[in-house]
Amino acid sequence: MNRIRAGSLLFLFAGIYGFALSIELPMGKLKQPGPGVFPLVISILLIVLGGLIFVSGKKQEKIELTGGLKELWRPLSIVLLTVAFIIALERVGYLITSCLYLLGLFWFASGLKWWVAAVLSGTLALASWYLFGKILGVHLPMGYWRLLP
Repeated sequence: MNRIRAGSLLFLFAGIYGFALSIELPMGKLKQPGPGVFPLVISILLIVLGGLIFVSGKKQEKIELTGGLKELWRPLSIVLLTVAFIIALERVGYLITSCLYLLGLFWFASGLKWWVAAVLSGTLALASWYLFGKILGVHLPMGYWRLLP
């Protein structure tokens, strides 16, 4: 089994699952399609593409378990940073949490230098806070400290 064939199985199983659920929805008529037509077409496309990719992916490199684990640290760090962001958002507040979240994404996950990551995360956090909180009037969590009005 190689990476391409393993990924194609995901398409294939998602297509089969979508097909099984979409056939229960009303299809409607040709002039007035119902809500089941779009998921049915998408699931059929997923099944066909998954099957074609699985068949054509025979001659690719094999998946190494140890090499695959080394490549998982970036996606895993993104997931862990996102979980920490969700947990800390209400307690710490939007501005500080988003700044630390972006710093983690830029520094750990993207591999930027720490000072570039700090400048980018501070700029983007302040810009998003100003755009959403001040201009658009979206309620953003202030946290316990309530540093900014």
